[in-house]
Amino acid sequence: MVARMRGWICGVLLFGGAAWGDELEELKRKNEELVQRVEALEKKDIDRDIEEYLDATAQSQAQGDPTLTPGAMGLRISGQIRVRGEIRDNLYSDQPNGEFSFNIIRLRTRIRFDFDVTESIGATIELQDVRLFGEAQSTTGQLDNVDLKRGFMFFRNLGGQPVDIELGRMVIQYGDQRLIGHLEWVDQGRSYDGIRILGHPEKWFLDGFAYRIRETGSDVQNQNFFGLYGGPKWLDLYVLGLQDQMAETGETGADGKTLFWTFGFRAHVKWGGLFCKVELPVQLGDLNGDDLQAWAAAVDLSYTFENARWQPKIYFVFAYASGDDNPNDGKVKQFQTLFPTNHLHYGYADQVGWSNIINFRLGFLLKPAKNWKIRFDYHHFRRPEAEGDWIDAAGNVVRPGAAGSSKHLADEFDIVVTWTPTKPFSLEFGWALFLPGGFIEDTGSSPTANFVYLQAFLQF
Repeated sequence: MVARMRGWICGVLLFGGAAWGDELEELKRKNEELVQRVEALEKKDIDRDIEEYLDATAQSQAQGDPTLTPGAMGLRISGQIRVRGEIRDNLYSDQPNGEFSFNIIRLRTRIRFDFDVTESIGATIELQDVRLFGEAQSTTGQLDNVDLKRGFMFFRNLGGQPVDIELGRMVIQYGDQRLIGHLEWVDQGRSYDGIRILGHPEKWFLDGFAYRIRETGSDVQNQNFFGLYGGPKWLDLYVLGLQDQMAETGETGADGKTLFWTFGFRAHVKWGGLFCKVELPVQLGDLNGDDLQAWAAAVDLSYTFENARWQPKIYFVFAYASGDDNPNDGKVKQFQTLFPTNHLHYGYADQVGWSNIINFRLGFLLKPAKNWKIRFDYHHFRRPEAEGDWIDAAGNVVRPGAAGSSKHLADEFDIVVTWTPTKPFSLEFGWALFLPGGFIEDTGSSPTANFVYLQAFLQF
């Protein structure tokens, strides 16, 4: 009897457990359906909210109100203050006879705003004030020195493709800045007004640009700069056009306009600590109505001892730019420097540019401590054509060439020491000693020139 009771009880429990298990599975299924229905309802609400927002946005835009996409808006504020004291002793770019000395303190202040309006549309605005200490003549004087350094809109990855557009006032640089640079050493730097289209696929790039350099209010006196610049990662190819519609007097005495092209390439390769760069541009066209045929070349070799103490880097640079052997025949052979940052290449005294020049440069860089850099440079300057002009870093004629004069222009020694105690702040000292050569002695006064500076720079 007891045995039969135990069997009956076990059977009831087993049957009940199976029935209860089926009920649990049914509850789970219904719960999942409920969750799916709730998610669907929530999605409908979200979609409706988005549609309502877009409708309101479209209406606001039609009324001319500024609008921002939710979550995509970003505003970044940055700026810089740079103070540089200079001692300029007998610099020929200040006075062609070299007999002029003074000291000044420069101040550059910038504030920059970068806006992301959507994920692909934005704008950059940068204001700049440039002045000399004491320029206002008194503590109550006012100067209108504030200008627009940058002011452009940009469109990124148009149509989902690697293509960008920049429109407005911008700062650009290409390669080693021998032809197109930002010129940040100069207080105001260099800005370009126009449009740039940037294509940047994975393994190559191609930029096309057109800039108005000078606007006179007359279509026959403007200056324009345009071109294409691109290539794979190791090679830059470019074609650049400079048009000046203002007629200037050429070599033969007649007035003429300017339109010439610069074709060239820049290749760079690296093997371990060895780095090699080669650049070769050629210029063809018209300069002030004269026939322009000029060329230049630069070879830069450097080696960094990456595992050595102080990580020493040694480098040798050869730079050549053609000069004019006859300034009166209507055929210009002197290379035109375009819009470079020459301060990086031809001596810190800025007495020489990439035109009618042969420059042998030898130097080394040391990092004796984490926050310290010391650079030493030696330059030997020669002129390939005795009758070609001496051109400084700003592209100005310092002294015209002279038949029979020496081709040795000068020698220069530079030392630059940079201390960066913290990344936003740096302190830099530099001294350039410019020793006149035979050409300067043959053509006038020839004092030794010095350029000494101390610069404090804060980026925030």
